[in-house]
Amino acid sequence: MKKFLKDINYFVFEIWVILRTASTYMAFILITMLVQDKLCTNEYGKPWDYCQRIGQLTNHQSTSADEIERNHILADSAKFNNYKSLAESIPVVIWSLFLGSFLDNYIGGTRLILLIGIVGDLISAFTLAINIYFFHWSTYLILIFFSLYWFTGGLGALITASYRSIVITTNEQFRPLKFIFFGISMTIGQATGTYLAGQLMFLRKNPDPNEPQLRTYYYVIIAVFAFNFIALILVFLLPHSNIPTSKIEEEEKEKVNQQNEDDNVPSNTKEEIKSKHFLKVFFDLDHFYKTYQCFVKPRENNIRIQIFVYFAVIFLLITNQFGSSTVQFQFAERVYSWSNQTYTEYSSMLNIIQTILLLGLTSILIRYLKASDETMILLSILCGFVQLFTIGTILKPYSFFVGQSLGSLLAYSYLGIRNKISKIVPANEIGKIFSIGTTFEASLPFFASIIYTSLFSASIEHFPGLTYQFGAFLMVISLSLTVFVELYCNKNE
Repeated sequence: MKKFLKDINYFVFEIWVILRTASTYMAFILITMLVQDKLCTNEYGKPWDYCQRIGQLTNHQSTSADEIERNHILADSAKFNNYKSLAESIPVVIWSLFLGSFLDNYIGGTRLILLIGIVGDLISAFTLAINIYFFHWSTYLILIFFSLYWFTGGLGALITASYRSIVITTNEQFRPLKFIFFGISMTIGQATGTYLAGQLMFLRKNPDPNEPQLRTYYYVIIAVFAFNFIALILVFLLPHSNIPTSKIEEEEKEKVNQQNEDDNVPSNTKEEIKSKHFLKVFFDLDHFYKTYQCFVKPRENNIRIQIFVYFAVIFLLITNQFGSSTVQFQFAERVYSWSNQTYTEYSSMLNIIQTILLLGLTSILIRYLKASDETMILLSILCGFVQLFTIGTILKPYSFFVGQSLGSLLAYSYLGIRNKISKIVPANEIGKIFSIGTTFEASLPFFASIIYTSLFSASIEHFPGLTYQFGAFLMVISLSLTVFVELYCNKNE
């Protein structure tokens, strides 16, 4: 047991992931509520007590005109995510063009990217606090929160660096388990962040013009700061690599020396050489070229086809994930009449239930039934279809609980596919492959947000479950693609 804990670095990485994911989801819930409250009070001019309880109003408590206006406010709140997604996507795409090759060539770059992300989130939280203080400012100034993504790479850089960290710090024997722990840690972090955000945002009684905030948003900001400060400390406890002197490190030294010769830099101090080299090394167009070539180059045993199809499946899964999360809170308000506290409590509780079910099911299927990666991926996508179809068809609160529980295995699909890719791609190409995937994935939130918010706005009055039905359709396509690639590759191997 002691050796096992040592091999996985005593769960330091998992604790770090929980903290970072929790802080991210706390900020996400906070922004969702802040946008809705600002739109309701500033743009629509509704009274504070109406805006505080807009999600709990039912048809019996409002007139037909009020119900229509309420639906417009909820729809506009969801549509704001289009601008948010665009502000996120552009810098993440640019970063991902260079990030993979950089991480493959410089092991120390993984820790550096993780540190930059934390510092950027701390500064972003400060800009969010300013938006809260000046509550009457335009809702769209909240987009300043995402401007720091130009300097940090956003969530895409965090995920890419995390996957790269798993590959270079974990023995191949424990790597599948580490990927599962990573997914579970993100789920726990999501549940923790969602729950804390809902519980820390109390309704304020009788807001006045000097303090017009409708909720105690600052408590969430404090929690975001605290979680990120702890994560900042833990970064320095993460290992660089499980290989003391790796081939990648040797290549890095050779590149530094070669760059020094090409530039005719005199041999002064090592610090001067490293400083000059580092200023050029990240945004080097050669990184983008190498990443692209690595992604499209021919490979034996239909591996290139597998990579292409698996990433297509990931894109469909992520489209559903981001799209459904964009409208889920407004969906719960419209269909179930839930408040933000009720929504966050139930969501966090379901995340914990899903984690327990995911652990139990994966343990039984992989350890005892010896299910292959392909079988696990197919089962997880099938569970996702059942989840989305149930929630979108039966518009009752119990269907939300049943559907989310039935879809607990869906989280494994992302991890299983990435684990599958890590097995068929050489270790020194993992960063490039995941990075080019991140490049495409980074644009998905914007398009997913447009698709899902448009569907939600068009169907909110008569068929609000349409977005979940559309997600179920994406699962059918994902399932078909997965079956195709497995049958095709098995036939031709």
